[in-house]
Amino acid sequence: MKSGFLNTGNSRTSLLSEISESKPGEKYKLDDFDLERRIGTGNFSNIWFASLKCDPEKYFALKIFDRKQVEKLKVQECLVQERRNMAKLMDPGHPNIIKFEGSFKDDKNLYILYEMADTGELWNFMKLTGIPYEKLAANLILQLVNSLEYIHSKNIVHRDIKCENLVISRDGQLKLIDFGSSVDLDYPIPTVNGTQHCVGTPRFMAPESVQNGNSGKLRDLWSLGCTIYQILTGHPPFFGSTDYFVYNRILSGELKIPNCLSEAARDLIKKLIVLEPQNRLGAINGFSEIKNHKFFECTKSCNFVERSKNHVSAYEDQDFMFDSTFVIDKNWGEFKNVCRRFSETLIKIQDYESQDDFNKSKELELELECIIKETECGFSDCGKLKCRIHGKGELLHFHLSDWKAQREKEMIEANKWLK
Repeated sequence: MKSGFLNTGNSRTSLLSEISESKPGEKYKLDDFDLERRIGTGNFSNIWFASLKCDPEKYFALKIFDRKQVEKLKVQECLVQERRNMAKLMDPGHPNIIKFEGSFKDDKNLYILYEMADTGELWNFMKLTGIPYEKLAANLILQLVNSLEYIHSKNIVHRDIKCENLVISRDGQLKLIDFGSSVDLDYPIPTVNGTQHCVGTPRFMAPESVQNGNSGKLRDLWSLGCTIYQILTGHPPFFGSTDYFVYNRILSGELKIPNCLSEAARDLIKKLIVLEPQNRLGAINGFSEIKNHKFFECTKSCNFVERSKNHVSAYEDQDFMFDSTFVIDKNWGEFKNVCRRFSETLIKIQDYESQDDFNKSKELELELECIIKETECGFSDCGKLKCRIHGKGELLHFHLSDWKAQREKEMIEANKWLK
């Protein structure tokens, strides 16, 4: 290992000397940028929307790591690994991978510079516009599959696949971001907080990862299945009031899929979220096996990226773009309003779950019934819209019912502990 500028004063050495200008001839420093607003947080970092002072039209996502915090947490290897992995992925690069623009350092911080996706996180966009129509979802998911195929070809495992780590550009291009947990299998896997493999977001972690087992690239296939579920339903498949209950549900393999999803979607999810890593779709025959699944048949005749060019918001036009029989009539505005109300209710469900506020479940049920009754009357003369609204209502009923069942299980187990 090279000795770096974050030596800890003991025998532990640092690779952080590798954090330097990543592109010959392009040397940045903090004073070159205007930090306009904080747009997120990562592992031991803050992420800022940063524009170049000399060219304000050129902007980036600037990830800032505090040197003292990095040293205190002993995560030097993780930081260097992120930078090294991104440099590797940029040779030659991929349209569905966020672009690494450089890195630099000063006496106080370390900086990694990324391309800025103008539309933002896919998850935040879903909160605003609702769960995507399945043809649109298939196009987005195919782009995610392509990104994973590329990083795995480079021997890199992401280890934190989820909607929150996907961004979408204005032209409809999906990009995988946040390689802070990623590992390059050509290098030793670092230990963080006493673990090498129990890394990632609990609700999306593979069962072998929960148990700190190493399945290499196959863990990403499980997380891919969970993310597909999240995109199609607006909710992860495994949840609980604490990480303990989330892990219990993952290890049990208890997977519930709403009936309102298409048969092809249900089949794809079932074949990816499989307890035994070697039995997951793509584990033996690679990503071509996933891309040839019948769920993606619709993408062969409908290219989302091409269709969405020049659209101010591809999501808002998704029905028009993906359903040639769809007619925007007098009910269109009201339909979009109903979709927004359903999305708001779904967000409330997840907020209350995370807060363990089960008392709100009855309130949400009443709110959901009210929306359904109102819309059934309002769209009685428009069968297609009424059918779609019914499907959205069915999905929310499914999530509320699953939340209740999970809560009851947790209460039973808690009572056993008390006894």
